[in-house]
Amino acid sequence: MRKKFVEAVGNVKKFSAALKRLEEITDNVPRMMLVYSDPGLGKTSTIAWYVANHRAAFVRAKSGMTQRWLLHEVVSELGEHPTGSVMKLYHQAQELLASQRMPLIIDEVDHLCHSTTVIETLRDLHDMTDAPVVLVGMGQVDKRLMPHRHLWSRLTEVLKFEPLSADDLREAFSAMNEVEVGDDVVAAIHAKLDGKVNFRELVKLIRRMEYFAKINSIKTLSTSDLARIEAWR
Repeated sequence: MRKKFVEAVGNVKKFSAALKRLEEITDNVPRMMLVYSDPGLGKTSTIAWYVANHRAAFVRAKSGMTQRWLLHEVVSELGEHPTGSVMKLYHQAQELLASQRMPLIIDEVDHLCHSTTVIETLRDLHDMTDAPVVLVGMGQVDKRLMPHRHLWSRLTEVLKFEPLSADDLREAFSAMNEVEVGDDVVAAIHAKLDGKVNFRELVKLIRRMEYFAKINSIKTLSTSDLARIEAWR
């Protein structure tokens, strides 16, 4: 299987477009964004791809993360040694974000929803620097953030990652699969999964398809081959 990130799928294109809109805002409009979905739909890989190919600061939130801990990691990610009190850390983070003018991406933001102090710190950093702030979380994080009304009202972009469409599936097979599959195979897989295709399950399926093709000396898989793949029964 080719280890290749698939940029052409709908979720990735929507993410890139939404973040571009956020960065291009010039008037007095908040530049905050929420990205969320059920597991396995490509949020983590999309964020990793974006950070690797664009100027952006990335922090992964952790369980029990405090205001000080968050600020410490933001300052470190922005390239300085974190020092001093919470107040000094906050001013460090503020000055760095304001000067570097890059998006701040907070993954696993679910871990922060328990603390109004931590959530309000993110809002303050956004308000004081005008830096785009992207919050990334799981399927119910929108409901957990709604009670934080000051932050929720600043979400100019809200993007929910959806299961892969038939076109997405075709793009993924073309980019990742080392065995040829026809459109009929793609359609059959999409139909059998009732349109609920995620990347984690897709990677498992591709590996099994390639193994099946290898041991049976098959270059192009057909719909009849799907029924013979043990993991597909």
